[in-house]
Amino acid sequence: MKKAWVFAVLNCFLFAQEQQAEQHSAHIQENNSQEILENQKFLPARVESPYYASFGVNFTYAYFKNQYFDTHSFNSLTFTLDMGWIVGDKKAFVGLFLDGSAGGGKENALYGLFAGLKAGGRVLDGRMVPFFKLGASISHLPFTYLNDQFNAYGFLAEAGMFFDISNGWGISLSYRYNYQQPYENPQQQFGGFNKLDVFHTSIVLIGLGYYNFSLDW
Repeated sequence: MKKAWVFAVLNCFLFAQEQQAEQHSAHIQENNSQEILENQKFLPARVESPYYASFGVNFTYAYFKNQYFDTHSFNSLTFTLDMGWIVGDKKAFVGLFLDGSAGGGKENALYGLFAGLKAGGRVLDGRMVPFFKLGASISHLPFTYLNDQFNAYGFLAEAGMFFDISNGWGISLSYRYNYQQPYENPQQQFGGFNKLDVFHTSIVLIGLGYYNFSLDW
């Protein structure tokens, strides 16, 4: 009888130890799963498609200069959109872009459309995305010249870097150069005086963006 009682106590003890071990193991697995999910939140976007797309919203600083004026604009937002193809063993991409700028002031806001080709790559498993753009531009000059404002057209080149913070969401920083001239030259309106020749525009853009390398078309 005494042996049976000892055996029963021993079985209860072993059962309790087994239950405690299972609970401890489940707790560890739960913590590991939560840790994995937390870490996945800050992974760069994965490449799961031959196509990509991105968009962004950027604060814009523009600087205009030629022989008659030297002015700047810091009252605009630039919206970017592009899409294309992933090439080079999923480490590069090429596509088309369409950007637009708008602001809140009549004489100190850059309004324009910009379109062309975009190419870039994925560095450090996509944590950094350098890119380059070439295209054409049409814009409304954000300043007056001879008491009037003018539309301009030209070509652009832009180089920048996107930093992927969490699954494609991140921060973009770039520099854009525009080579422009007015549609309607003031020389024709003001008797040939103070001709507005070609001018140069430097634009700095910084903002938030999103890249998706897993489009399912």
